[in-house]
Amino acid sequence: MLVHQIIERNARRAPDAEALMGSDGAALTWAEVDDLAERLATVLAQRGVRPGARVSVLARNGLELVPVYAAVNKIGAVYAPVNYRLAPEEIAAILRDCAPSALLVHEEFADVVHEVDTGGVEPWIYGAHGGAGDLRSQCEDVAPCRRTGVETAPSDPSWICYTGGTTGRPKGVVLTHDNMLATARALVEVCGIRPDDTYLVAGPMFHVVLAAPVAYWLQGARTVLINFNPATALRVISEQRVTRLIATGTIFKAIVEEQERAPRPTVLRTIDFGGAPIPESLARRAAAAFGCNVGQIYGQSETTLLTTYLQPAEYATAWGGTGCDRTSSVGRAVPGVQLRILDDRGEALPPARVGEVAVRGPGVMRGYWRNPEQTAAALRNGWLRTGDLGLLDDDGYLHLRDRLKDVIITGGENVYSSEVELVLARHPDVAEVAVVPVPDEHWGELVGAVVVPMTGAAPDPAALRAFCRERLAGYKLPRLIFFRREVPRLPTGKIAKSLLRDEVSSRAPWTTSDLYHALPNGAETP
Repeated sequence: MLVHQIIERNARRAPDAEALMGSDGAALTWAEVDDLAERLATVLAQRGVRPGARVSVLARNGLELVPVYAAVNKIGAVYAPVNYRLAPEEIAAILRDCAPSALLVHEEFADVVHEVDTGGVEPWIYGAHGGAGDLRSQCEDVAPCRRTGVETAPSDPSWICYTGGTTGRPKGVVLTHDNMLATARALVEVCGIRPDDTYLVAGPMFHVVLAAPVAYWLQGARTVLINFNPATALRVISEQRVTRLIATGTIFKAIVEEQERAPRPTVLRTIDFGGAPIPESLARRAAAAFGCNVGQIYGQSETTLLTTYLQPAEYATAWGGTGCDRTSSVGRAVPGVQLRILDDRGEALPPARVGEVAVRGPGVMRGYWRNPEQTAAALRNGWLRTGDLGLLDDDGYLHLRDRLKDVIITGGENVYSSEVELVLARHPDVAEVAVVPVPDEHWGELVGAVVVPMTGAAPDPAALRAFCRERLAGYKLPRLIFFRREVPRLPTGKIAKSLLRDEVSSRAPWTTSDLYHALPNGAETP
């Protein structure tokens, strides 16, 4: 089965059943989703989109995104959404990389896209009358027509999910129809997803979170799409009788705090969190505030969201004191997934030994788009090298210890330190820079920059942030800037980031409004 065929099947079986709901009460049935997808597919084909071509979208969450995704796959093309939070320079880099044949842009971002080199592709602007309705009006004179001759294999790409690159170049994770269906089936099995469930899509759908609602479509269940705001989320959870959601640490915390502040009746069965660990105390608060279960997902874009799952029963066992406490782990491998812990030579380690986490299974990506070097480095003999450090216990539970990759997870968004370093290093007053995570109770981690000024220079922290703002998305900006005369180094001459991380962490919590701190051995205050 292909992803769009799930929607076609649901449209045949339950044409009048609600498929999608918005925070404003707008709704689409399965028949309406598939009808709009067919019309969009016809228009895209008329505009020259061919099998294998990429179609990009620049938009916030909206009901129209599901028909667009289905339409792209119907004509054998590849969905390649763009993070709307990126700076124009970053958006242009992604468009250069994926070279889309079509670019759909919500009117909110019309001015942004006019600043971007789209590679000669004329943006299709929509949204004047409200998302799906507007696209439907633009396609109302187009007769939906089932295409013949489009031969898409389950192993063909369904979408390209862009992440940050460790060298500053964005990497497109190529996910196939098989990848998407494998994750959907695994989620159905481990989470017990039912046809009468209602799933809340709280995260942005340019992320790999798009893989989760496919599991609910597979069961014929409905999904609710919002652009996250705590009050809106709680209202929708209550009014639309949401039963399940997956949340990053920041969203998870915000929802819990909002429910504690202004409780609403809900029928939530389970909240799963992922993207970054959360304190056990917060998990307990969630269970108490909503009277629901709590679970944990571990995975990444390269594994189509899902690698392991810590069942809610594990939390209940730990809190009830009736068995072994597994809540320090991220659970066990989901069906079809194999885990290994590898040493520096790539050899498998025994239980309780820390090494790099490697994954093999049907959800592992096909590779990085047009990036054979990074693909070869990540995929070796069918195993994905995740860049995460961890260990497996005797019962197969995975315990994460650290990250090999210098990734800062702030509010569920991945920020690669090297990307921020490359920008700051371009400032004339910066001699050296190392970007490290700063612990934060709300965001999980903040972006911190340790800067060695040029001799005789006195860089202004606000000016450095302004310099970054012109070149990076807002969530990638350094929230705290630390100055030193020099940075510690390893014997190899590389910057000892682990020492800087420890130094910064030992002085947390920080006041996020502060833009300047001098660490020990630091430079004089600018």
